[in-house]
Amino acid sequence: MTAIQNDPSAPHVPKVIHYSREACGGGKVTARVFLSHAQDDKPRVERLYKRLKAVGISPWLHSEEVKPGQDWDFEISQVIPTSAAVVVILSSRSVTKKGSFRKKQGYFQKEIECALAVAKTKPRGTRFIMPVRLDDCGLPENLRQLHWVDLFVRNGFENLHQSLQQRIVSITDSSSQVATAAPKKSTGQTRTLIGHQERVYAAPFSPRGAYLASASYDHRVKLWHVAEGCDLLTFEGHTDMVFWVAFSHSGLLLASASRDRTARIWDIESGRAATTLRGHKHWVHSVAFAPNDRWLATGSDDATVRLWSVQTGRTRLVLRGHYAAVMSVAFSPVGKNLASGGADSAIKLWKADSGRNVRTLLGHSDSVTCVVFSPDGRQLASASHDQTARLWDVKTGTTLKRFKAKSQVNSVAFSPDGQFLAGACFDGTVRIWDVTTGKSIRVLKGHVQRVFSATFSPNGHLLASAGEDRTIRLWKWRPSPKALARSK
Repeated sequence: MTAIQNDPSAPHVPKVIHYSREACGGGKVTARVFLSHAQDDKPRVERLYKRLKAVGISPWLHSEEVKPGQDWDFEISQVIPTSAAVVVILSSRSVTKKGSFRKKQGYFQKEIECALAVAKTKPRGTRFIMPVRLDDCGLPENLRQLHWVDLFVRNGFENLHQSLQQRIVSITDSSSQVATAAPKKSTGQTRTLIGHQERVYAAPFSPRGAYLASASYDHRVKLWHVAEGCDLLTFEGHTDMVFWVAFSHSGLLLASASRDRTARIWDIESGRAATTLRGHKHWVHSVAFAPNDRWLATGSDDATVRLWSVQTGRTRLVLRGHYAAVMSVAFSPVGKNLASGGADSAIKLWKADSGRNVRTLLGHSDSVTCVVFSPDGRQLASASHDQTARLWDVKTGTTLKRFKAKSQVNSVAFSPDGQFLAGACFDGTVRIWDVTTGKSIRVLKGHVQRVFSATFSPNGHLLASAGEDRTIRLWKWRPSPKALARSK
């Protein structure tokens, strides 16, 4: 039986739930992971809850699971002993640098004490309690002997995910009854991501391809889990439509460009805006991180390109030379060059360190809506409202290929191997061209209105397209050998 005791002589000490060995070991152990947290950390914990669900972990969060009218003490006493692990989530909002609680954390402390009591019944060496830090806070004295995970460092979430998977596998190997999520079989069909309330302008993949970000007319930026097809985070703060979004190369930050004349840098772990960049005098259309993630480029309707310090949020350089709105910016793979495309039909190449205009590429007869470097940096692709995409030689500035479409082309993207180019078209299609031959090898149809962007996953297996129909579509786009043979 479970006994709940409270010491009246210590009113500020939370009640401790004591478990007998029979109560702790009598229930069936499941793959459920209990999330314990302070009330002040609830928004960030709810985002962690979604991320864990998206990667196949079964988290238990009392705000999601305990219904009105249920006995909290009883529910917790049933869940913790039968959980595979207890993740204790800590931050500077709840714990000081020295590890003491900032204020009375009754339920939180009770859950920790409960988990420690259950942990004593486990075999020595069992990783049952896993402290997780959301920032550089201290650890309570009773948790300091345990190995912890920092979510605010690179690969923090991946480390937590791996630890939980190892714990669940260890239970499975010991023949306990564990409920695990069965992997989904690949159907080869497109998947549609629905969540934005208005048109979606951009949908790039994260550097490792596990996540996808989206920018929308509804003023929001969203983060999606690709494999599960669910949205994990919604970034709110822009006061007008968001035109573009880009991941940092570390995968820890997002940058967004908005019609509210600002760009924002978002911290993915916290879900908050780390920096708001103000300085443009008109709409901001595009953002791009430099390969070293130290600098951010933005293009605006005020006909300028700005280079910003990611760390300080201050303007480093203002590049002037376009005669109309700058629709797109892109860094070369090594970061030496910066390209910009404008509504003046021109493409400009700049030295990223000095802002010097190296070359102007002319050939399009209408607005240049997107520019992107090839993986090796030797070529540049551009999209235009003149119903073409072009391939340029970066060194000479000459046109190498001209790709024809049946409508305006709003964006282009290279496949990771540089062999194919995808174009998002206003006729509701995504066209894929063979870079070598210049021929169209596949047309992806599914959007019912204009398509604004198309991007390849880092491994090249998937393509994501964002459209006016408020959806993001994921495609297995690889052309058949026959189609490739016809293009030669």
